[in-house]
Amino acid sequence: MSKTPSLDVSPADPMNDPAALVGVIEQIFDSVLITTTDLELPGPAIVYANSAFCAKTGYSAAELIGQTPRILQGSGTDQAVLERLKHNLLNGEFFEGCTVNYRKNGEPYMVRWNIRPYFSEQQNRSYYISVQREVTREVALEQTHQRVVESVVEGIIAVDPSGHVTLVNPAGQTILGKPDQAAWIGESWQVLFGSLSSDDVTDLVQPITRVLQTGATLTGHRSQIKRPDGSLLDIEMSVTPLQLSPDSELGCVIILRDNTDQRRFEKRLWNAANRDALTQAYSRRFGDEIIAREIQRAEADQTPLALVYFDIDYFKSVNDTHGHDAGDYVLKTLVATVTDRLRQTDYLIRWGGEEFVVILPATTGEMAMTVAEAIRLRVASTELDHGLGHVEISAGVAQYQLHEGFRAWFRRADEALYEAKGAGRNQVHSA
Repeated sequence: MSKTPSLDVSPADPMNDPAALVGVIEQIFDSVLITTTDLELPGPAIVYANSAFCAKTGYSAAELIGQTPRILQGSGTDQAVLERLKHNLLNGEFFEGCTVNYRKNGEPYMVRWNIRPYFSEQQNRSYYISVQREVTREVALEQTHQRVVESVVEGIIAVDPSGHVTLVNPAGQTILGKPDQAAWIGESWQVLFGSLSSDDVTDLVQPITRVLQTGATLTGHRSQIKRPDGSLLDIEMSVTPLQLSPDSELGCVIILRDNTDQRRFEKRLWNAANRDALTQAYSRRFGDEIIAREIQRAEADQTPLALVYFDIDYFKSVNDTHGHDAGDYVLKTLVATVTDRLRQTDYLIRWGGEEFVVILPATTGEMAMTVAEAIRLRVASTELDHGLGHVEISAGVAQYQLHEGFRAWFRRADEALYEAKGAGRNQVHSA
């Protein structure tokens, strides 16, 4: 039978107990230290240290007994933690903390420990029992994770099962528009994301709610947020549900990516592919797609659809007299003038040279005549720079007739434009 490590049972010893109890403590993986309760220097005094404590610190039991635990402290020990320790113990309270201790050879290590008062009725005196565990690797890993979280460009927001925000990294604070984590910690995520939404931007509360209700991950959700200063920011949001235990409610991690530059880049690519480079009107190629789609919609919904086909009168003389740069300026000014008169649902297409087509959804021929006449008057009254004076347009208008197709429809508008030219220009005619 192996010999149980002995503990000197004496008036100064906290244990008036069989050696079996010592054997149990000796088998504990964590370090255990028992001291007197004198917190003023040179105390407290160590009266017992288990084998795990000795192995961890490099001190033998003989070297520790009678010494103060202060021999484990050094320059890296957090004095604020020690002050809290003293405060708790003086008030008879449980203490738990983490700081740097030093082994006998001077090597620092991170320790997480707790201390609780213990009163021995047999001894009629009190002691402190401390259970300690080295967490050097865990703290290093935690710090690494923290540095990663703080360094990533994506905003990271953690929400606990009770629905409160527990983490907002620096990138998240920037994206949210409040560079102060304390402004968000403890806040309800619904209040937070509700404040980022408005009538102008997509509601973010609903997609996050669906994740928490269904447990399904959300990725690549594009939207906008309205920050406290009123600015709008394009974002891409992903939400991953988190469950701490099978019976607990879901929390989540929300990743926000500032998508402003990406959106701008995508818009530039789209414009390059679908807009006329000079005037920024829609290109002829994209115009074909627009027309096909609007015809299909008009056929399906039985709604009116109108087309205005116009060009600039005597545009060749502008180029011949003033040069092509002046001609380019006239075209760009014309597009800006016409666009300002159109609805968001209308389409202005550069058909070629100085020719343009306007597609007017949900518009009758009579209504289109009114629009075309307003455009003609606006163009004619626009004063051009560089001594160019004014330009005028002629236009032909045609309402789409069910099942006639684009060719027949456009031909009628073209004929109306030809009639306007023949009647003296600067006019609008209807097919």
